[in-house]
Amino acid sequence: MALDNFSYYIIIIASFILAGVLKGATGAGAPIITIPVISAVYDVRLAVVLMVVPNFLSNIQQLYHFRKSILPLFATFSFALGGGGGAFLGTIFLANLSLDILSLGVGIIVIIFISFKFFVPTWKLEYKKSKNLFFPFGFFGGIFQGAAGISAPISITFLNSFKLDRKTFIPTISVYFMMMSVFQAPALIHYEFMNFEIFVISLICTGILIISMPIGNKIAKSISVELFDKLILVLLGFISLKIFFDFGIKFYL
Repeated sequence: MALDNFSYYIIIIASFILAGVLKGATGAGAPIITIPVISAVYDVRLAVVLMVVPNFLSNIQQLYHFRKSILPLFATFSFALGGGGGAFLGTIFLANLSLDILSLGVGIIVIIFISFKFFVPTWKLEYKKSKNLFFPFGFFGGIFQGAAGISAPISITFLNSFKLDRKTFIPTISVYFMMMSVFQAPALIHYEFMNFEIFVISLICTGILIISMPIGNKIAKSISVELFDKLILVLLGFISLKIFFDFGIKFYL
């Protein structure tokens, strides 16, 4: 897996800048930007591999900063271990399914995410009655993460359903993303998706993501996070339409 076109680097850098802004503003959601963008211009496997290192390293600082307000350890680690196991299984799907199917899957996942954000914003669960749901929701979110690079339609939607405040949401989702990276990395190396060149590019992308996060923090202070979130959803809508369009062109040709 190699990058042989300079324009790919420009688009990847731009996607990680925007992803860092989103993560800085909301505390999560970087793959929701990078995966569809890179999938649309290159392929979904590269997108998934490039996000493994950023998913781990960019969440360390957030976890440390908000560590005192994290959910109880049983819920946090049930969620994270489920995600890790699911990500490992999802990577097997990533290795064996066609790129067209995987790209189409990314587009569908993004549409599901957008639809849920718009049409079911008030969905709510009670924490005390839902402790047994953390592992299965984490697991299925991990499968999406491993196979298509995006767990948000399940993982973020599930945590948002508890109406957690930002200080509790951020460290909990940070542990989840970090655990998935730990489980996913060995599988990516086994299937030879992660090599030295991609690892170096991924490290650079991590730096770009982290440097861009303070911009998101400032934006969150100057405009509402809700407005910023809707602007991102519009952008994602256009990206998913491009993925569907490209798939349709290949199908009819």
